[in-house]
Amino acid sequence: MKGFAVIGSGFGDCAKGKQVDYLSAKYNEEAVVVRFNGGAQAGHTVVTPEGVRHVFHHFGSGSFNGSPTFLSKHFIVNPIIFRQEYEELVSKGVKPNDGRDAWW
Repeated sequence: MKGFAVIGSGFGDCAKGKQVDYLSAKYNEEAVVVRFNGGAQAGHTVVTPEGVRHVFHHFGSGSFNGSPTFLSKHFIVNPIIFRQEYEELVSKGVKPNDGRDAWW
């Protein structure tokens, strides 16, 4: 089993979302994205090869690849933005968490 920590020390704009998207695609079936702190202020932008763009706030940027997201007890959830993001992902054909309920 492998584990990777994607940590940005550049206060944003350091491609954390792109790196997580890459790793989740590479380790598809084994990947779980853990959001361990912060909250909805995150803005991890991912664009699929088909041109579908999403800015991830709550869900892990591996969601396009079917990777589940685990929100730790230290992650601050904004329930309104959480629901809006969920509905936006569903409208783009993504079932966040791939039905495994790891973020509950």
